[in-house]
Amino acid sequence: MHMARFPMSEDFFNVHADDLGGHRNAGNNVQDNIPEYVQQYLNSGYFTGQQKKYIHQIPWGNTSCPTIKIENAKQILESSHFGMKSVKQQILRYLACQKHLGTAYGDVLLLVGPPGVGKTSIGKTIAAAMNRPFIKIPLAGVNDAGSLRGYDTNYKDPKPGLIVEGIIKAKAMCPLILLDEIDKLGGSASNGSPQHVLLHILDNDRTEFVDDMIGIPIDISNIVFVATANSTKNVSPILLNRFEIINLNGYTRIEKIKIAADYIIPDLVKEYKVENFGLNFTFELIEYLADQHTHDFGVRSLKRNIKMLIESIIMIYYTGGEVPANITVSDYMRVMQVDTPKPKAKNPLRKYAHKSKIEYNY
Repeated sequence: MHMARFPMSEDFFNVHADDLGGHRNAGNNVQDNIPEYVQQYLNSGYFTGQQKKYIHQIPWGNTSCPTIKIENAKQILESSHFGMKSVKQQILRYLACQKHLGTAYGDVLLLVGPPGVGKTSIGKTIAAAMNRPFIKIPLAGVNDAGSLRGYDTNYKDPKPGLIVEGIIKAKAMCPLILLDEIDKLGGSASNGSPQHVLLHILDNDRTEFVDDMIGIPIDISNIVFVATANSTKNVSPILLNRFEIINLNGYTRIEKIKIAADYIIPDLVKEYKVENFGLNFTFELIEYLADQHTHDFGVRSLKRNIKMLIESIIMIYYTGGEVPANITVSDYMRVMQVDTPKPKAKNPLRKYAHKSKIEYNY
């Protein structure tokens, strides 16, 4: 299998009009980075002050795409994720073609797998390997086409769609945008289908995407889109046809132990700045923690458990308690105040089970 990345926390992208910085009072002032065709639109058509504000916030001039260094990309993949040779091979092949052909190449990558197997972290790693800004757009529960396409000035609260907001947040026309959980997109007859808008966005010709709020064609052909889904079951076949699917399976016990020891624990020790505590997580403890989460496909709950352990150790440190150096299973039980599991009592009636036969009437 497979893969997991752990220094990077999941930062959901949810930008609203009031949160966007920039030129609040741009008015009719022309910025140097606005292309001539955009200025012609501004001169010839009627645009409200709010539209002009967003138009001036779009980084029209920042269109240069960073050069992909395949060796660096390979090193980033190897250092940030454990295992999954076939997945890394697919990603490297994709990056090599991106480098060779220049623009956003081929189908959009779709990372499919259960929660916690590292879909978001893979997207962040691809962005880092391509040296592009990373923007995550959570699509779970989005059931209005306007969320992606924008709300024009006929609405009470007009604002751009999530794609344009992502471009503004990235301050570049060539970010990597992660379309998270496309299998949980909704839709309604009155508000339009987000999947139909997504089809248009991911079309082969992305040079003239029009956000309803902006009202001016935007070239999004240099944006790299990566999508995630827990399953392809709820994704329409037409939309699914736009993707190159990369399947991520669950982790084995050995992989969870390796990921915890080599990724999760070092990253959390650094994140919580407890290097000077001299903590040593024994292999016995790591095995025990991994065994507590055998029912999980991913390592999210395993990471959460280790995180709580470190937080408890910090609490002990500041309350005058004894901070263990070599943390064993018994230390974990004491620190986390977990009762030692008791063996299950034998059923006293079990030995008589063979003597009685229960009939079931339907």
